[in-house]
Amino acid sequence: MINPLRFIATAADKREVYELLGGYKTIFSQADQELWNLSRQALLSQEVQKILIHEKPEDILTELAKINDGKVFLSDLNRIYTAHMDTSFCKNFGSCC
Repeated sequence: MINPLRFIATAADKREVYELLGGYKTIFSQADQELWNLSRQALLSQEVQKILIHEKPEDILTELAKINDGKVFLSDLNRIYTAHMDTSFCKNFGSCC
């Protein structure tokens, strides 16, 4: 029998852990996975982290657009929004924020 805690701690591919714990893939779980990956990407850039943590919410997009890592982050966020949230959320729940 597989020890789930040992599997989680030693899995080479963390996506396997996500799939094990997440169950069936849905539109929402796919968006969640991509947002999770984007959050990991943000951790790789100290500049992006600094902006996300210290800037006022209304200034974050403007500040991210000023740096190269921020432009990549915004591009990926836009891709995720366009692919998942704009379509799945709005179609399923009527309107977006």
